Amino acid sequence: MIAFHESNLTLVVNEAYPYEIDLEEMNSSGEVLDMIAQISRKTWATNEMIGELVKMLDHTLNLQANVCSFGSNKIFDPTKWLNSKKGKKYRQQFFEHGGWR
Repeated sequence: MIAFHESNLTLVVNEAYPYEIDLEEMNSSGEVLDMIAQISRKTWATNEMIGELVKMLDHTLNLQANVCSFGSNKIFDPTKWLNSKKGKKYRQQFFEHGGWR
C-alpha cells in the first residue's frame, strides 16, 4: 500500500520497509520517471505496487497537466501545486472516491 502524507507532502511506499518519496522534488517528468525506475528495481517492489505508485503520483501531482502534457518535459513547482486550493481539491476528489481500489 502507498500512503500520502499531507503534513510533509510525501508518499510512503512499502509498509514493511518504508520508502519515503518527497513529492516536492518531483518537478519534471525526468525526475518522476527516475523515481519510478528506482523503486521498480527494489526487490520488494511488485508490479501491482508500481501501478499503484503511478496512479498515486498522478492523483497527487496531476502528471499530465503539470509534468508531461503533449509529451513535453514541463518544469513546475510541486510545492505550489500541492498546497494550492486546486491541487487539494484534485486530491480530495480522488480519495473521496476510494482512490485506485
